Amino acid sequence: MADPGKSVAYFPSSSQAPTLKDMDLVNWLEKKLNDAGVWSGRTTASMLSREMLEELETCFQAIDVQTKLKIICCIPHMNPRKMDMVNNALTTLLDLGSKDADDWVETIADINDLNFRDITSTGVIIPACTNKDSHFSKTLEELTKCFQRHLEAGDLKLTPEGHNIASTSVNKASFGAPPEVQKCFILRKKPKSFNLSNDMTKREFFAFWRSTVPFFFFHLSLFSTYYYMLGICKLLLTLPLCLSGHIESSTPFAVRD
Repeated sequence: MADPGKSVAYFPSSSQAPTLKDMDLVNWLEKKLNDAGVWSGRTTASMLSREMLEELETCFQAIDVQTKLKIICCIPHMNPRKMDMVNNALTTLLDLGSKDADDWVETIADINDLNFRDITSTGVIIPACTNKDSHFSKTLEELTKCFQRHLEAGDLKLTPEGHNIASTSVNKASFGAPPEVQKCFILRKKPKSFNLSNDMTKREFFAFWRSTVPFFFFHLSLFSTYYYMLGICKLLLTLPLCLSGHIESSTPFAVRD
């Protein structure tokens, strides 16, 4: 039991998160996102509601760096319909991130700001950069050549859903529908009637086995038949002797060992 002299820490549930204000929302986001586990952009994007994004305009600077990065990086994972609903809140959030004191937050906010404007206006990500001599532009060019080589070789594979840099609809609009997986055979599960038939067959077998003569009675019947046949053989062998008077017996069918 909890000590009545001490106050118990209260952590709001996910359903109560949209109603949190100011530092309560900051503490809730840091508790939810600032961990060492596997991070998923889709999960974070679905967790942030419209009310939470609008409230972040007043308390975004108070959040720690790791939580800021995760919030900014989850923006491309939002579906276009949600982006249209929270367009103004996301624009303000990216503007605050581009002016952040941390270099990583500022850089990621600038990159996502370009992608966000492309997605909201065209529905796709346009990989373009104004400064062709920048490190980002050179890296983007190398990645484009690498993907082109894999595409020509036919070994371009899709990344898992948790590692996508954008939502499924955005990836489909940018790069087309994914190739269909070639199925060599169709694995079909056996119907429930098949399992039911097997179960009924087993039950009938066990019921029939219990209703028959037990195994040890069968052994006794074998032994009885053996001694019965042995007695008949002795009777046939001794019968001529009994008739000739060599063996005295009160009954003609008596058999002596």
